[in-house]
Amino acid sequence: MAKAKGIHAHKVFKLGKAPAKQDPNNLKFASLLRAAAPAIPDAYDFDATHSGIPTPMFANDVLGDCVGLVVLDSLKLWRQKGWKAANKPYKIKAFAEVEFLNSDQVRQAIYADVGLGVQLPQSAQEQISTGQPWEVANGPGSQPGSWGGHYIYVPGYTPQGPVCVTWGRKQQMTWAWLEKYGDEAYAIFDAKDSFKKTVIDKTKLNAFVARIPADC
Repeated sequence: MAKAKGIHAHKVFKLGKAPAKQDPNNLKFASLLRAAAPAIPDAYDFDATHSGIPTPMFANDVLGDCVGLVVLDSLKLWRQKGWKAANKPYKIKAFAEVEFLNSDQVRQAIYADVGLGVQLPQSAQEQISTGQPWEVANGPGSQPGSWGGHYIYVPGYTPQGPVCVTWGRKQQMTWAWLEKYGDEAYAIFDAKDSFKKTVIDKTKLNAFVARIPADC
C-alpha cells in the first residue's frame, strides 16, 4: 500500500493531517453558547463517566493517524453522506469552528466534544516517547510543523491544559503549547442529537442546521 502524503517515518507515531483549510461560512462555536451557560468544572474527563470505551491504535502505526486528510473537507463529508462503520453510514448533525487560542472556549468545546488540529514540532516526538506532556520547547526542533500535521480527539482537560487521545494513549498538553502549535479546532454534534452538554443552545444549533444547503 502506498504511503499517504504527510506520513512520517516512525515505528509507532504516524502523522498526516493537511494544513488547516478556512471557510468563512463555518458555524462558529461561540454563537451556540447559551447566554447564561452554567460554569463548567476546572477539570473534566469524558472517560471518567463513560468507562469501557476502547481507544486502540486503529492501524495508525501503519496507515497514519490522519492519512493525509483535510479536516474541514472530511467534516463536511461526514455531515453530508456519513462515514461507514461496520458497513453502516453514520452522519453528524453539524460541526462548529472553535477559537483554539481562547482557552475558556476550548474548555467549553471539550465539554461538548471537540477535535483539535495541530502542527507538531519535532520536540513533541521526544516528549511523547518519554511520557512527558507536550510543552513549548525552544531551539532546534521547536518550529510548528517540523514533525508534521496531526488531528486529535480531546476528551478532557486539566488546569494544565487539554488531554488528547492519540496513538492508543492519553497525552497531556499545556495551554501555551496549544496556542503555539494549534491550527484548527471543531466541536462535533452527532445526528442523533444525543449530546446533553448544557453549554450549548440547541435552538440556535437547530436553526443553523435548517439553513444548511443540501450540497454544503
